[in-house]
Amino acid sequence: MYSILVNSTDKYSDCWEPFFYLFKKNWENVNADIYLNCENKSFSFDDLPIKFIRNKVTDSWSECLINAVENIKSPVILYLQDDYFLNARVDNALITEFVNLMMENREIKHIGLTKFGSPASPVEYPADNRLTYVKKKTKYRISLQAGLWDKACLRSYIMTDENAWMLEIFGSMRASKRNDLFLTISGAYYKNTGVIDYINTGIIKGKWHTEIPKFFRQEGLDLDFSKRGIIDPHKNKFINKFQTLKKLLSKPYKIKYMLP
Repeated sequence: MYSILVNSTDKYSDCWEPFFYLFKKNWENVNADIYLNCENKSFSFDDLPIKFIRNKVTDSWSECLINAVENIKSPVILYLQDDYFLNARVDNALITEFVNLMMENREIKHIGLTKFGSPASPVEYPADNRLTYVKKKTKYRISLQAGLWDKACLRSYIMTDENAWMLEIFGSMRASKRNDLFLTISGAYYKNTGVIDYINTGIIKGKWHTEIPKFFRQEGLDLDFSKRGIIDPHKNKFINKFQTLKKLLSKPYKIKYMLP
């Protein structure tokens, strides 16, 4: 009925051991296929039924994601990334309920499962008051945080010349002009954790989030953090915004998505 996609790359294979250790610890009775999107490396963890979707080393980020989406057969995909290190129990039964809701109401194209995703509106979804609408003009209407996606809808937003941050920015602009029904978990029900909870996100600009070393040590995970280094996401916010703006200006033809 649904599949779990862990979007990754061989360059982030150092994430796979802690990711799947925490996945297995916090997500019991998974009733979905688990796909790891990467290039050539292989990996296994205990008895988790991990399947691989292979990409060419020369493929862009978006080409790899397109390949993954097109190779998954289920109509609903639960999207995760390799640095979403789970730090709380996942309610598998609740996720199954939301998948069933999407299958019964095919107009639902996306359900955000974490507090880090698209901002929720105060308007509840009538068929399930645990969910609220994501408005068309929401800044991050397209969010790559943990969430359920109608496969065809997700594929329709991915463009081959965009990376992850561009998909969220320009994809949200495209989504503001479409009538796809996007929902997310209600803050009234999931104020502190969301349905899926993790440090947002484990790796930033190729370096470990400053909270990860302490968290991993508490979990008994031993990694050499010096290889990537550590970054504090709360510092240099102005520099980060400037770099994002610079990247946006490098794609002037994308300005068409900003027009009304």
